[in-house]
Amino acid sequence: MIGHRATSRRYRTYSYICSTYSNRGSSVCANNLGLPMPAADRAILEQLRDHVLDPDLIEGAIADALTELTPSADAIDTARDRLRRELHEVSQEQERLIDAIATVGDVTALAVALKERETRRAQIAREIARLDDRREVSRIDPRQIERDLRKRTAEMRRLLGQHTPITRHCCEALRRANYLDAEAAREVLRIRW
Repeated sequence: MIGHRATSRRYRTYSYICSTYSNRGSSVCANNLGLPMPAADRAILEQLRDHVLDPDLIEGAIADALTELTPSADAIDTARDRLRRELHEVSQEQERLIDAIATVGDVTALAVALKERETRRAQIAREIARLDDRREVSRIDPRQIERDLRKRTAEMRRLLGQHTPITRHCCEALRRANYLDAEAAREVLRIRW
């Protein structure tokens, strides 16, 4: 859909029309219906306020974010211990493979297995580093993050009703980035007169 302006002697009307119909004509698309822009904008903004910025949904998202940012120290330590054991096992396998290659000579299968173990060892080291980073993140004040998220959500709800063109642009950007999938977009765009 694209915006369309129609002008009469006394006033201008704005509506959304099918972009294919507008650009390529009725031989390609027969949908010549226009959707009045003010009514459509009001309905979309209402759907965004009621569904996307639903207080229960926002509360759940904030709780999930805080849980993700503040993992328990025990969970991090358990995961780190498991990864260190696996890293030790992979290192031992690498040593055995190196000994086998030195004994037998150039064996392609052993070299491939050695390369796989090295890749896995590097992956485990990255996972351990991520766990260490997570421990650092958990030192962030969750109450401050929660206050910031609530403040931003309230600001978004306020802006939805005041800046329709910006909101329209943001919705289109979300749709293009696949944050709003087709089914969600249909739900947001459901308009009743």
